[in-house]
Amino acid sequence: MPGCHERITAIKASKILLQSSTYKVVFGKLRRQEDLFKISKALKIQLVNIYNGTRTPPQNNQFLTNFEKDITFFEKS
Repeated sequence: MPGCHERITAIKASKILLQSSTYKVVFGKLRRQEDLFKISKALKIQLVNIYNGTRTPPQNNQFLTNFEKDITFFEKS
């Protein structure tokens, strides 16, 4: 995606990292995967699935099904 250097990364289906130029957001567990898509769309961030070290496009977003609730914001240093 041209001009988009931000991405959401799922690592081994245990954490999702959402990074922008200013903030990094860790989604430990989301109650609904729709919440992730709303947030990513609002922040104009590309969703990328990295699972077992392989970068692949999300397929049916299966890797999000176990996420529930916690969202933590970290300001990038």
